[in-house]
Amino acid sequence: MFYLTENSTIPTPLPKKDCQVVCCFSMPRSLYTVDATLWLLINLPTELMKAQADSNRDKADSLGFEKILLIIRTAEEMVYDLSGKVALVTGASSGIGKELALALAKHGCSVIAAARRLPLLHSLQEEVNSFSWDERGNLPRPGKLSILRVDVSADEKAIDAAVEEGWKMFGGIDILVNNAGVRGPVKSPLDWDENIWNGTMDTNLKGPWLMTKSVGRRMRAAKKPGSIINVTSTAGLERSLLPGALAYAVSKAGANHLTKVLALEMGKYNIRVNAIASGMFKTEITNDLFDKPWMPGVALKIVTVGRWGNINPDLTSLVVMLASDASSYVTGNVFVTDGGQSLPSVPVWSSL
Repeated sequence: MFYLTENSTIPTPLPKKDCQVVCCFSMPRSLYTVDATLWLLINLPTELMKAQADSNRDKADSLGFEKILLIIRTAEEMVYDLSGKVALVTGASSGIGKELALALAKHGCSVIAAARRLPLLHSLQEEVNSFSWDERGNLPRPGKLSILRVDVSADEKAIDAAVEEGWKMFGGIDILVNNAGVRGPVKSPLDWDENIWNGTMDTNLKGPWLMTKSVGRRMRAAKKPGSIINVTSTAGLERSLLPGALAYAVSKAGANHLTKVLALEMGKYNIRVNAIASGMFKTEITNDLFDKPWMPGVALKIVTVGRWGNINPDLTSLVVMLASDASSYVTGNVFVTDGGQSLPSVPVWSSL
């Protein structure tokens, strides 16, 4: 990170990566992402000074300067600092959603943890509130966490009311992580119950759409750039068809395609949409399977990298990147995060 006062010169050599420039006068202060090749033009930051104050104010004040001209951060630092951003994470009471909420908070993001099981959310809130912070370290000051009861399988009216409540908690939402999902039983397509099919589709496909619709409308009205991250599954990929999970696989395939269409439609509002097709990770649902003594040996045979993934950092690191300004040119993608397990199309399903 480079700090430039009025008497500073442009640092050399110029970094090759994109950087983040913060114009820090006493008021106002603004945040912009620029290419390093434009640094020679920042001696006349007229447009920069017109923007509103941002969360980097405390960071500038802590330097002890009366008047800071520019703070320049590299792309790597942009990834890890989510200070001033607000994320709503569904399915945050346990498993992947809980780990994602914790990771975002550790990187400075204010988090709205949304789920149905309030006691688990309260426990998560206590955990985040107990975070310590070392100002000499690489991570920003941890963000705060509020809890919100949301059932993503509910109707549009109920979901919109919940989003409105969440929007007011921190004065807006910058990041939506559609993580909540259900898997359902392992059955032949001929034995599937219609109610289970409908419930799976409501949670895994309709839910992310309605959450995105509700949050996206508010982002558009506020002229607020945003990042939508849908946590899907390799079960929705053509290369990884999953026997016995008809509704789950179809719903996740739909969520992957939903991601691309939303990205196409919402880019004009500066809202990015990406998906993470997750492989197998150890959660409360898969604990029994991962506790089998033969599971590490299975990974050696069918997972390209030779091991099963850990939610943190194998999944959380990607979410943090997609939530950050470092991915401002990234949209419409489905990121497969399974260590290469789905490449040979060898499913592990009979023990789930």
